[in-house]
Amino acid sequence: SSYFEGQNCPLAAFGYNRDGKKGKKQIVIGLLANSEGRPLALRVFNGNTRDDTTVVGWLDRLRDQFGAQDLVFVGDRGMVTSSIRRAIDESDRERIEYITALTRREIMDRLDDDGHPLQLGLFDHRGLAEIEHDGQRHVLCFNPEKQSEDCETRNRLLDKTEEKLRMVERNVAGGRWRKQKVIAARFHRWLDHWNMGRFFEVEYGPGTFSFRRDEEKIREWERLDGCYVILTTVKSDKLGTEDVRDHYKSLSQVEQAFRTMKTTDQFIRPIRHWAPDNVRGHVFMCMLAYLVIWEARGRFSGLLGRDPRSHECEGDSLREIWAALAEGVKVGTIRIGGQPIRQLAPLNSYTRKLLAAAECS
Repeated sequence: SSYFEGQNCPLAAFGYNRDGKKGKKQIVIGLLANSEGRPLALRVFNGNTRDDTTVVGWLDRLRDQFGAQDLVFVGDRGMVTSSIRRAIDESDRERIEYITALTRREIMDRLDDDGHPLQLGLFDHRGLAEIEHDGQRHVLCFNPEKQSEDCETRNRLLDKTEEKLRMVERNVAGGRWRKQKVIAARFHRWLDHWNMGRFFEVEYGPGTFSFRRDEEKIREWERLDGCYVILTTVKSDKLGTEDVRDHYKSLSQVEQAFRTMKTTDQFIRPIRHWAPDNVRGHVFMCMLAYLVIWEARGRFSGLLGRDPRSHECEGDSLREIWAALAEGVKVGTIRIGGQPIRQLAPLNSYTRKLLAAAECS
């Protein structure tokens, strides 16, 4: 999403604002990229459009506009929801494969299902594991950087659930809730509100209520910290386990595109146009600029990311490269016989290196 200044654009609407700008209308931008992160297409949606409602339309557009035959769609768990997966699986059109990830609740629901082969003991913090069920491959992955975050999230939700259960306990002890059905309705409202119900043991009856944490089960489920499950319909003879993981991780390149447009090399926001065509043109020009940046990063890859301990000024960032080219490439005009002739000034060694990397003769 990208926020607006003003209220008069027909595309602008209030929605889930990722920019953290309260009271600002926005638009939603959809970006399609290939597996290398090169932008292929974009579309501007109304600001109240949900991510998952755009998927089927994009897939149809790929079929019609790009003539895609073998298509593997990679989307995050917020975009490729269970309902979208069912719509793709049940569609009459030619088969479309997808790679996505299960939500935390979907993982825990599968672990609670005795008929599903996904089991808690299969999660290994040392490497990848894979199981197949009903034509879908489940790739079990581990991210050590996410382990502490998952632990903190679970502890926070446990505390919130316990706070609500203590509220029920106080009301029962104070005599405000006496009937067993009333007590059950009150605590069931909160017991599994954050999917934490499995970690509590509850006893209740007419005028009585008590609970405690199941510390043994909490320790058992700590194995899940840092783990996630990638779901795909692509057969193993087309993509191996590591290939599936790498393709899902390639979504970070789309995130990088938006990050570049919003905060680093470009500034797509705020949008100050009001005519829909002007808004779409603004976004399109920003995407063309990102395509130049994407191409430049590839061509200048050997010069980017210098050692911070080095005192050389060459190749720290694209900004420095742009500045070096602006400084190093000078075109002057001389007159010979009254005729103006444009001439390139002598190039220094670093400018020559940059032009060679850019494949400019």
